[in-house]
This record gives sequence, C-alpha cells and structure tokens, in this order.
Amino acid sequence: THRALYDKSFERARRDGFDELLFLNSEGCVTEGAISPLLLRIRGVQVTPSTSCGLLPGIFRQRILDASSDVQSRVISFSDLLSADRIWFCNALRGSRPVKTVLDDRGRVLWTNPQHSSETPDSDFYPGL
Repeated sequence: THRALYDKSFERARRDGFDELLFLNSEGCVTEGAISPLLLRIRGVQVTPSTSCGLLPGIFRQRILDASSDVQSRVISFSDLLSADRIWFCNALRGSRPVKTVLDDRGRVLWTNPQHSSETPDSDFYPGL
C-alpha cells in the first residue's frame, strides 16, 4: 500500500466530516479503507475483498475469515459494492462500524444502508468475534 497517500486521504476525509474512505485499485475493484478492512453482504453472501486486489490482509479481517467458512474472500467490483445489502469497516483497534452511506467524490449518494441501524456485524455478520 501507499501509506502516505492513505494518511493524506484519510486526513482530508476526516476534515470533510467522514469517518473513513474507500479505495479502489487500478482495475476499479474495491480494496479497503484508509485504516480499515471492508466487509460486505452481497445478495446474502458475506464477502471481503481478496488480498490479490492489493490490500493489506488486516488482523480483524483474518480473524473473520478464520472464524467462519461462510465468509468469502474474492474480487469485489464497484457494481458489487453498490448492490450490497450491508457494508462494514472494521479493524482490530476500532472494532466494527456499519457504513450508513457511500458518497462519490462530488458528494452524491451512491449507496445507503437499507436498515439505517447501529447494528454491528458482531451480532449479524460474524458471530463469536
């Protein structure tokens, strides 16, 4: 990864009032946040981006993969992201955080959490962690 780019982008996102931001690789595949791995439920299937897309594996992400054979590690396209039932950012230090809204760089809403709840993946995504 390019830590300086991630840090600068994260600082700007925080200044603009966001908790996290989402990176795509050069092929347009979803990778990770600046400080957190990404987890999604797409059409009822639990997924996380594959490390083959260029992301860091992450401690919490690996714990999820080790704890449940139901979670798939795979390439996630941008259209997959937009069709997600749920999206979470999580890491070992900050825990899990459900994503409420995904905006583009112009501030347009691209995706909204259909449940609008504070539910965390601990009870809903990967029990036992």
